[in-house]
Amino acid sequence: MEGKEEVEKIIWDYLDEHGPDVRAVGRINFSTKNVASTSVTYDNWTNKIRINVQMPIQYREGRIRGVLHHEIGSHYLRRFNECQQPWHEQRKKYGIKSSITIEEGSGCINMFLEQSKNPKKWCFLFKPALNYYMCCKASELSFKDLFNDLEKYVDNPR
Repeated sequence: MEGKEEVEKIIWDYLDEHGPDVRAVGRINFSTKNVASTSVTYDNWTNKIRINVQMPIQYREGRIRGVLHHEIGSHYLRRFNECQQPWHEQRKKYGIKSSITIEEGSGCINMFLEQSKNPKKWCFLFKPALNYYMCCKASELSFKDLFNDLEKYVDNPR
């Protein structure tokens, strides 16, 4: 578990790694009212992002970088790049569908980027694969049916 100052430094360092244009749009919001441990929200008017971090901070060591790879390295950078494309805000005109399903899948895998850099750590993709499976099945099953369907993959219902 890391303190607020440590997490703030990790986030700013991460944004710095992606260049001054990415760093310039970032804002960090620490709040006890967040539901998720970390999330990113976008302001469409200013193209600024707000990185929301739940207080108290409850991360295992190294987890914050994985979350940043997911939220910033997957979701935000895709959006940042899309804003610079000629078809930005014209998806319908060009027949471009939403990329959220693929983006969530790659985001889940990107969470393991740090672990994969360490040859002494095993990087299992069971959890991201299960998350992706749940996202896909949620579009066709009720919550109860999805819960029951997961029993074939998960031993503990908690």
